[in-house]
Order: sequence, then structure tokens, then C-alpha cells
Amino acid sequence: MSLQEKMFSAVEMWLASGISKLDFLAGKEYSVAKFNYWLAKWKASQANETAGVIYGDWVDLNYFLYFQPVQFKGILHGHV
Repeated sequence: MSLQEKMFSAVEMWLASGISKLDFLAGKEYSVAKFNYWLAKWKASQANETAGVIYGDWVDLNYFLYFQPVQFKGILHGHV
């Protein structure tokens, strides 16, 4: 398994886990910075394949933001 395959697999496992990034990375052999690097590369690889895909409880709009997942409860009509 290549390094890219290993790290993309780790990113996908974290996305599916529903736990915080720090909790997921506890005890792993790589740093948060390295994980964020591979997370950005994974997102870039997905940008050409998907747009607005739902991952767990957040929606990837192909923006490279590093926030914890947020769940939207509804839409406020008439508010911008």
C-alpha cells in the first residue's frame, strides 16, 4: 500500500468515525499537520469527482476549510 493510499484511507476512516480529529489522531504515528496535509490532498482529489457530497454530518462544498463538523438543523428563510 502506498503512502497516499494509507493516508487517504486514514482520512476516510476519520470522516466515517464521527469523532474529533484530535481524538482520532491520538496514538497515531503521524502529526496533526501531516494529517491536515493529506486531508487537503484527499479533498483536492475529490473536487473533480464530487460537489456538495454529504460526509457524515457535514457537507463538503469543495472549500478547503479545517473546521469540525457542523450539523445544520434547518434553513432560515428570508435571512442572508
